Amino acid sequence: MKAILIFLSLIVFRVALADLDPASQEALKQTQQLLENTGDRQKMINQNPEFQKVDSKLDSFSGNEQNKQKLYELSSQVMKSVTEKNAGDPEAMNKILDEAQKNPEKFYKEYFNGEQQDAIRKLANEIQKAKPSN
Repeated sequence: MKAILIFLSLIVFRVALADLDPASQEALKQTQQLLENTGDRQKMINQNPEFQKVDSKLDSFSGNEQNKQKLYELSSQVMKSVTEKNAGDPEAMNKILDEAQKNPEKFYKEYFNGEQQDAIRKLANEIQKAKPSN
């Protein structure tokens, strides 16, 4: 589960936003849509080498496309929480990224609601099942 939390934090912060003024609220909405929509996301992946790296790691980590999509959808949800809790402050959000990589459990408890925590646990089990046995 720790690896899932680290991947989610990477996805969230690769597309982090600035202030939550009306324009930024619209940008957040568009970014969430980008994360959730496979076709739009693929266009961004094709244009962004940093996002290509994250997506490639997700390919090997997630076990299958369905799990990968679930990771992106959870990232979209968490991105909203992180952005709102930090008033869109990019410095605060970057600090959280650093902290999330050092202490994913704290990030999980602070930024994931109960439903999202349940989804993460379920997804961790699904990813484990999708991995080939050694």
